[in-house]
Amino acid sequence: VPAVVAVAVVAGLGLRRVHDGTATLADRRLRTVQHTADLVSAAYALHETALLQIAADSPEMDASVNTELDEVLIPRFEAADVALRGDYVGDQASLAELERIRNALQPYLELHRTRLSTDARAAAGRFDARTRTGLADRIDEIFTDAVERGERMRAHESALADATRQDADATYSSTVLELAVGVLAVLVLGLILVVLLVRHLVPRIRGYSRFAIEVAAGRPTDVLSPRGNDELTELGHALNAMVAERELQTRVEAAQAEFVETLQVADTEDEAHDLVKRHLERSVPDSSVVVLRRNNSANKLEAATPLRPGDALAERLTGAEPRSCAAVRVGRTHHSG
Repeated sequence: VPAVVAVAVVAGLGLRRVHDGTATLADRRLRTVQHTADLVSAAYALHETALLQIAADSPEMDASVNTELDEVLIPRFEAADVALRGDYVGDQASLAELERIRNALQPYLELHRTRLSTDARAAAGRFDARTRTGLADRIDEIFTDAVERGERMRAHESALADATRQDADATYSSTVLELAVGVLAVLVLGLILVVLLVRHLVPRIRGYSRFAIEVAAGRPTDVLSPRGNDELTELGHALNAMVAERELQTRVEAAQAEFVETLQVADTEDEAHDLVKRHLERSVPDSSVVVLRRNNSANKLEAATPLRPGDALAERLTGAEPRSCAAVRVGRTHHSG
């Protein structure tokens, strides 16, 4: 009994550290990578919408784009910035780089307030072609710097994964050492039990350790097949969940990047609406999407993409005004049902 208890305590302490370290790595890395991706995505969206505002050829379109910038895109960038600041508490270097990204976008925010807002453009009149080109070049210059810094931050997170891998190796080595000390201390009383325990645990620990190293390095790896009903089994399931989440995030980012790139070459508004519909239906399984267009001149909402036969939305759109839509009324995403 003393031999089993001693080995169990040593092995349990070491494996608990492995489990806690891996869980912390998964949560922190996934959260920080997500927030960094949100920041870069928000900067991309701001960039494209800023260029769209310059090209706006009607007061209605200008006002719509300006509203989206003020009420959706700029707050979204600021929210991602705040989230990353929370992740980097105590990390002065990362906070300083985040501040540089913020400062890089500051000229655009000032330009937006002074020259590109709806009121400012109404007072100054429409931009001529030369002014549009100059403003577009200036916005490209501002956002290129900010986006490049954001991408470097994402690369920095990848470099941190290597440091985390070294920590995992050190934790594993210390665990092996503690196991060896425990085995030596109880060798006389429980040699057979120790041998059985090591033969059962060590291959699994090594397999999980190699798996964690491959994941931290960003290399593709097979899914683990945890067996049993102990802490290592939970660890195996946690590692599999981490990999699945990473692969899902990679697919989401790839789909979003493809959508943004395709949207940039859309020739017509109808084509853009169709792209939005197809992108959302691809992103949300078993979904059906209808894009609504806000007709300001007629003060009504209308379907910009085809409705399915018998869709109840067709009847609800009859005589519907823009404020009939809760999302339009509150200026943000609305979920119902």
